[in-house]
Amino acid sequence: MALRSKLALGFIVYSMTIATVLVALSGFWVLREFKAPGAHSQPVTINIPTGSSSGAIAQQLLDINAFDRERDILIFKLALKAQDSASDLKAGEYEIPPRASIQRIVAQLKQGKVVQRQVTVREGLTSYEVVLLLNEQEELFNFLVCEGTGRLIEYHDTSIFR
Repeated sequence: MALRSKLALGFIVYSMTIATVLVALSGFWVLREFKAPGAHSQPVTINIPTGSSSGAIAQQLLDINAFDRERDILIFKLALKAQDSASDLKAGEYEIPPRASIQRIVAQLKQGKVVQRQVTVREGLTSYEVVLLLNEQEELFNFLVCEGTGRLIEYHDTSIFR
């Protein structure tokens, strides 16, 4: 009976050791992939709408080739979960630099480093004329004028004029 207990205890210790080593190796691999440079050689632009989930953002990043593999989505989500920062990602239009790592992309989305655009508006234009001018700019999104007030509002939520 004592021999069976020793064998069982030995098996449990051996199994726990193997499990610990596998978890450590998996963590090392995830960290390495998190910090590894991305495969895209050109800057890519992504527009993240307000309220986007981390899964939707990750899928967008894959669609625009900021991520080059499906597993990058998993690493992105694991990183957000580990940092408890999925809700810290900011909406807006971002330019992801070439070869940006997942770590750099997460940092950029958390810091809200959005694309900044300049538009020159002549003095004396009405709100309606300003809207027409803005809508002519291909890189900007559509704007509307509030009926009666003439105030300018964003039609598509971006961080352009915040």
